[in-house]
Amino acid sequence: MGLSYKKINLPSFLKDYQGNIADSAFFELTPIWLGATAEYVLPEQSLVQIHCLFELSDNHQEKLLIAWPLVHESTSKNQTIIRSLTSFYSAVTAPFLMTDSASTKKIDDGKVQTQLLTLLTYIKKNNAWQQMLLGPLADDLSQLVSSHFSYAKTYAQADNWYHDNIADFNSYYQQRPSKLKNTIKRKQKKLTKASNYHTHIVSTEVEFLQFFPAYQAIYQASWKGDEYSFAFIKQVCLQAIQYNKLRMGLLFIEDKPVAMQLWFVQCQTASIFKLAYDPQYQQYSVGSILSMALSEHVIEQDEVSCIEFGMGGEAYKQDWMNEKRQRVTLQVFNERSFLGTLLAVRYMLPAKIKTLLSRKNKG
Repeated sequence: MGLSYKKINLPSFLKDYQGNIADSAFFELTPIWLGATAEYVLPEQSLVQIHCLFELSDNHQEKLLIAWPLVHESTSKNQTIIRSLTSFYSAVTAPFLMTDSASTKKIDDGKVQTQLLTLLTYIKKNNAWQQMLLGPLADDLSQLVSSHFSYAKTYAQADNWYHDNIADFNSYYQQRPSKLKNTIKRKQKKLTKASNYHTHIVSTEVEFLQFFPAYQAIYQASWKGDEYSFAFIKQVCLQAIQYNKLRMGLLFIEDKPVAMQLWFVQCQTASIFKLAYDPQYQQYSVGSILSMALSEHVIEQDEVSCIEFGMGGEAYKQDWMNEKRQRVTLQVFNERSFLGTLLAVRYMLPAKIKTLLSRKNKG
C-alpha cells in the first residue's frame, strides 16, 4: 500500500465524496456551509481546491483519507496565498475527515493527525505559494499545524464562548447569573402587561421563506447595520432546514416579529449564528427573552449538550456561557520560496528580537 495526493475542484469533490465525509462538530464545517461560502462570499478569481490524501491498495484502488478545502489567490504583488475556505461568517475551520463502516474518526486521533501532517507536506511541496493563512483553528489543531512549518506565527486570535456538558435546561438555567434571570423575569412580566407576545421556532422551509424578509428588515433596523450577504445566509439556512439543522427563533409582539435569531444544531452542539431585534422594543429585552426560549428548545427538544457563541469576546456572552477557548488563525511562510523567506524575516524577526530583548532586560 502507498499514498497519493491530488487536488480536486469543489463540485467534483462533493459529487464523488460527499457521502464519505464524517459528521463535523459544527455546522460551518459541513459541505453546505463551505459550498455557500465559495458561491457567495469569496472574491472573484478565487480558486477553490480540495487537497486530498489517498491510500492506494495493492490493486491501485484509491481510498480517501483526509481532505482540506483551501483557496488559492493571486495578489497584485505577484504572490500566491493559500488560505482556508472561510469568511467573516466563519468561526472555525478544519479539514474534512472521512468515515467508514468501522468508526467516525476525530482530529485528536493519532492516526488522523499523522494523515494531516502528511497531507500538509504534500501541500507544501507540490504547490507554488509564498504564504498560507489557515484558520480560525481550534487550539489543538493550530498547535499541530504550527509545529509542521518552519515559519508560522499567530495572525489572529479570538475567543469562543461555550457551555458544555449540559444535562438539562433546568441545570443550565440555574447556572445563569442572577442578574440575567431577574432581568428576563421582570421584562417578561412588563411585556405581558403591555401587550400580547409569543415566541416561535421555525421548523419548515415554507415558514422560513415566509419570515426571512422580516429577519432582513429587523437586522437592518438593528444596531448590526447592513449585512454583507443575505444571499449567503438564506442559502445556508434553506439547506440546513432540509436536514433539520436550523433553529430560527422569532418573538412576536401583537403578531409583529420584533426579534429573530438563527441557530444551527450539529452533533449535539447548538451554534448561535445571528441575533437581531427591533430597537423600538429594546426596553423589553426581547433578545434575551428569545435567547432563553431557544436555549430551552435546543436543550429539551434537540437534546444538545453544548451551546456555543461563535467568535468574539463580547461581555454579554459570559451571561450565557461558562467557558471560553481560543480560535487561532496562523500565518505560514514558505521556506522553499525566496519571497516566502523574505516575508518570514519581515513579519517574524522583529517579534523575536523584541522577545529576546525583553528576556535580557528581565535577566
